Amino acid sequence: MPDQRFAEIIAFAHETGHLKQTVRSGWLLGGVRNPESVAEHSYRVGILAFVIAACEGANPERAATLGLFHDLPETRIADIPSVGKKYVQTAAPHDIVTDQTAGLPEDLAARIVAAVDEHESAKTPEATPESRCSRDADKLELLLQAREY
Repeated sequence: MPDQRFAEIIAFAHETGHLKQTVRSGWLLGGVRNPESVAEHSYRVGILAFVIAACEGANPERAATLGLFHDLPETRIADIPSVGKKYVQTAAPHDIVTDQTAGLPEDLAARIVAAVDEHESAKTPEATPESRCSRDADKLELLLQAREY
């Protein structure tokens, strides 16, 4: 692998690390001090997606992957709370993740883009069982975190 490809992978890894510093803004609006980061949220979404998929007969590894990557675009657009989405227009997650992965090896980039796209498809009639499990995990994680706060 040429040095440039390593540099692009390292840059991608560095960018994903920004999710560790990006707080879930909805909790700030709710008055929570020191709310969880997007990375913390995504970690538990991945775990829950795995568990839900295993219980539902879907592919748990695929569901966990979707949950892990589902908020990756937030490194570029931040975490927009649900009350703000009506007023703020951003690029589509597909377009953002395509830009984020542009320097990665083509097959790797395609897998990451496909994971985000599949998670985003959960609200459509063509949704895979894994995308539904990942979306359910996203909502369940929010409810669990609210209970913990």
